Amino acid sequence: MQKEEAHAGSVERHYKNGATVRFLKGEPPKEPEPVPETLTEQEQAILETAINVDYLVCMKELEI
Repeated sequence: MQKEEAHAGSVERHYKNGATVRFLKGEPPKEPEPVPETLTEQEQAILETAINVDYLVCMKELEI
């Protein structure tokens, strides 16, 4: 947040990216809800394979 200005019955917030948000006084600004990031089946398989390979490499290095 860069700057906040009060107007009759409302407040404006000016952000560094150029966005301006106006809300009523007493009403807190609403933060956007984070969208959970989902992986495709292929991305999930790649991730699981990488984790398994790292695990096997560690096991080999520890000679377990």
